[in-house]
Amino acid sequence: MGSVGIEQPLDFYSSPYLAEHYDLICAQEGSFFKDIDVFFAELIKIRDRKRAIAQDPDELIVIDVGTGTGRALHSLAQRALQNDMNISKMTFLGFDLSQDMVDRAAETRDLTGAGQVEWVCASAVDLDAVVASRGFQGKVDLIMFADGGFLHLTTPEEGRKFLCGLESSLRPSVGRACVSVTSRESVEDLHYYDAEASKTAVVDYKSQKYPGLVYQNTLTEIKEEGAIGISTFQFEVWKVHDDGRREIVQSRATQLAGRWWSQKEMTDLIGGVPGIQLIEVAAPDHRQTFYTMGV
Repeated sequence: MGSVGIEQPLDFYSSPYLAEHYDLICAQEGSFFKDIDVFFAELIKIRDRKRAIAQDPDELIVIDVGTGTGRALHSLAQRALQNDMNISKMTFLGFDLSQDMVDRAAETRDLTGAGQVEWVCASAVDLDAVVASRGFQGKVDLIMFADGGFLHLTTPEEGRKFLCGLESSLRPSVGRACVSVTSRESVEDLHYYDAEASKTAVVDYKSQKYPGLVYQNTLTEIKEEGAIGISTFQFEVWKVHDDGRREIVQSRATQLAGRWWSQKEMTDLIGGVPGIQLIEVAAPDHRQTFYTMGV
């Protein structure tokens, strides 16, 4: 594919190489990705509420906001199958701001048996438009915002716009939105980079998609602008030849920005959106807090 240059930093998720690298690094974060327990427990409650009002509990619309490469949506569907749920009546929709991420989701996440599956490139702040374009207004049963993804909404205006979209999307009284917010302390538990530039050598992540390619990612800078943290990395793609020689394919700075939302900020933000009810705040560990909302 060749180098894309060294001008401005890429978004942390914006290339096919970065999308695969994201999956490879996430594979080692098993202790962090316990959110499916939270989402599945909410799905069970939703099914119970639908059953109580004589609605088919298997006819579910599930939306994964900031889906990335589709981990949460795929894992939830697999959990449903393991519990003998009929996913043939379920609609799964994952959307993300990065086209490269949703392309990889479509390529790698097998949701065979599901009634309908769609992967879409869109921003979280456009939730209402995504829902309206598919005729899902007031029909969505579960909205997930996993992996602490809410931190990518870095202003109160962006957060409020997303939350306003919940009011027009969720099935009244039945539907729920479950939003994960990463805690500041959890960053030390994650390994989105291999090593700091001043420390040990970076680790090779062997590509499974592109034969002979390996990825390396080095953290070069962390800075804070108020409540927003910005991490800069040097992401490199190398071709390893049979004789051991290495040839650089791509070297590019990438950036990852996120806002540290406090619990007070989140509850105030949710409380300021008409029609949205904060139902539960749960922090099963120190890594992330889940905010469950309904309309």
